[in-house]
Formats: sequence, structure tokens, C-alpha cells
Amino acid sequence: MKNFHYLTAICVVGVLFMSSCKKDETKDTEMSVLINFEELSLKADTFWNGADKSGKFTSGIATFGNSYNSEYGSWSGFAYSNMHDIITAGYGNQYSVFAQNNDGGNKFVVGNGHPELEFSDSIKDVSLKLALNTYAYLSMKNGDDFAKKFGGTTGNDKDSLKLTITINGSKYKIANIMLADFRSDDNSKDFITNMWNTIDLKQFGWIKKMSFSISSSDNDPKWGMNTPANFCLDDIAGKMQYNLN
Repeated sequence: MKNFHYLTAICVVGVLFMSSCKKDETKDTEMSVLINFEELSLKADTFWNGADKSGKFTSGIATFGNSYNSEYGSWSGFAYSNMHDIITAGYGNQYSVFAQNNDGGNKFVVGNGHPELEFSDSIKDVSLKLALNTYAYLSMKNGDDFAKKFGGTTGNDKDSLKLTITINGSKYKIANIMLADFRSDDNSKDFITNMWNTIDLKQFGWIKKMSFSISSSDNDPKWGMNTPANFCLDDIAGKMQYNLN
């Protein structure tokens, strides 16, 4: 398995607009924020996927959207989990994070589809940890009944999987992060993300909302993307301002 060392590069699309309104520095001060999900209640090796039909959950100052379909037992948006099985392939293991640098039984969120999160107050200097779930990783590594092995049988297919983060709903504030990339003519540079990686979003300034979407090179003309549209987030950090008065 290849060590991964390319993920932290971020491609920014468009022009970043800075607010012309400055806060009163004599009254406001900054406070560090860390959203790590550890306060969420879970038994060991379990998950929450919205089956209680609550439609969302909150950790720290962030609210994470969720939609659960009782008829099919399916969900989209965000779930949370503490599962770390990196061996078992398939949809049944969609709640495990695939990360060789796991921190014990830590809790994290799993994104599916086009999930969104929103902070109760805007925060700046934002960073987060990003990884694949085991379902997506092993699907790309080995192929499965629905999706191809990335690189194909020869290793030369120009496959890729990209996560796009849209900041505050603005088309001018977008980060593109490659979760897997086989597009190089040099196959030694091919990779599928296999660890937690820290993504730096400081250049986007104050952030109130983040929307996520995944795109793949492996698509069906009728049914859409074949690659599982899953990823994992943890340790969302930043700074918020509060008024001393």
C-alpha cells in the first residue's frame, strides 16, 4: 500500500472576497473552537445514521444535516461513528473510516451524497481532518459489483475521485481536494487516500456554512456515479469572535 502525500493541496476556484466591515477590536476577542464529536453518545463500534428521523445532529457550534429513508433503510447527509474496520469490503462497512493513522476509537462523521454543515457563529482560520471510509477505499482499490478498480487492470486508466467544498454557498469560494488520483503518466504517483489528512481552509476567511460533493471518473450514463460517494471528517477547528460586554 502506498503512502499518501498529496492530499493536502487545495485548488481554489475564483476570487476570494474579503469583507470591508471590521469588528470593533476593543470589544471583541477570539476563542478557539474544536469540533471533534467526542461528546456524542455511542456504544463501542457503532454508528448513528438518522434512523430516529431527527433530521440533524449538533456537535459543538456545528449542525450537521441528515435525511433518513425508512422504506429503504438508507440515508444521506452526515452520520457519526466510531467504527475503524479497514478490512471488510462492501456497503455494510460504510461507517468505518479507512485511516492508517487512526487515533484509537475516536468518533468522526461520515458524509454521503451532498451533505452540509452550518456553524451557529462564523469562524475563521478553519482546518479539518479528512479521510475516506472503508467502503469507498476498498471499492476503488479492488473494484466491486458496481464500481471499477481505479487504474483498471493495467493500472493505466486515468481515474480520479474529487471532493469539492463550497464555502458559504459562494461559487467564488471553492476548495477541490483529490481523494484518489490515477491521472499521471507516472503510475508511481497514483494514490488513494489511506490516512487522515489535515485540510487548511484559512484562505477562505470567515465561514458560516460548508457544502460537500464528490465527483468520480467512474460513472454510468443512466445511474450516475459508480464509486461510493462517502468521506469522513474529524477535528474541525477554527476561531470565533465574541463580545466581552
